[in-house]
Amino acid sequence: MKIDHLTGTAGACLLLLFAASSHAALIDNGNGFIYDDDLDITWFTDTDSVGPMDWDSANAWADALTVGSAIDWRLPTASACTGSPCTGEFNHLFYDELGGTEGTPMTGNVDPFTNIQGAYWTDSGYDATHAWFFRFSNNGLAGTRDWGAKSTPLAVWAVHTGNISAVPVPAALWLFASGLLCLFGMSRRS
Repeated sequence: MKIDHLTGTAGACLLLLFAASSHAALIDNGNGFIYDDDLDITWFTDTDSVGPMDWDSANAWADALTVGSAIDWRLPTASACTGSPCTGEFNHLFYDELGGTEGTPMTGNVDPFTNIQGAYWTDSGYDATHAWFFRFSNNGLAGTRDWGAKSTPLAVWAVHTGNISAVPVPAALWLFASGLLCLFGMSRRS
């Protein structure tokens, strides 16, 4: 009988652990950072913190960006894919994380982000005078990648590879406490 209680308690603890970590989500790390645990990247919550700029200036701004100890910011990627799943970071954010649909604009405040603009420069050039951008607005074209003159001022949104704020403290405490409770429950039953 003690084995059954121990097995049941251990199973419940494992189920709780998997339930807490098996879903993909945008995680608010505080201080203006949102972590996408699907792609292991961190976004700014304010999507228009510096205003529009040309493509070369946008890349220089992202490259020089330092927030706290986080360096190596860059412009996000985008692919020609529409719908879900897509490999581009903007595509994934638009379709998978924010629930967008091709052709339907998504601008303004879209939880957890603020100030989403109509179009953003990506990290990739198209040719010597053009670069790729991703559309969040424009009826019929929202959720798509397109190219435009590098001299055109468009919005910029920096992204950082990895979780620049690891596990948020409340979540870490909750996981630690639930682990202790599971161990306590297992030891009391044996």
